[in-house]
Amino acid sequence: MTGKELVLKAVFEKAFSLMDSAIAEKLAHDETYLTDERDSIELEQKYESLSLSSPHRMIIEDFHACNCSRFYRMIELAYQAGAETALSIIEKQVAPCAT
Repeated sequence: MTGKELVLKAVFEKAFSLMDSAIAEKLAHDETYLTDERDSIELEQKYESLSLSSPHRMIIEDFHACNCSRFYRMIELAYQAGAETALSIIEKQVAPCAT
């Protein structure tokens, strides 16, 4: 690995670590997220208490899982796009220094 690649790798790893910490900190203090989290627990308890047939319950659970999967994938791609953009900016700044 070249010096430039090692520097970029270290910067990239540190950036992801900082982003993960920043996200966790924001979630811990975001009232909208915290309210949704509490509501989610309450709604899950209500759902579990419903008298649904197994096929109906499976349709609802599959629908919910599909929506969650789609949403989480969107978040992953947005996170990746942001990281790639940041890395590209950093790479342009580091490149002149590493040669």
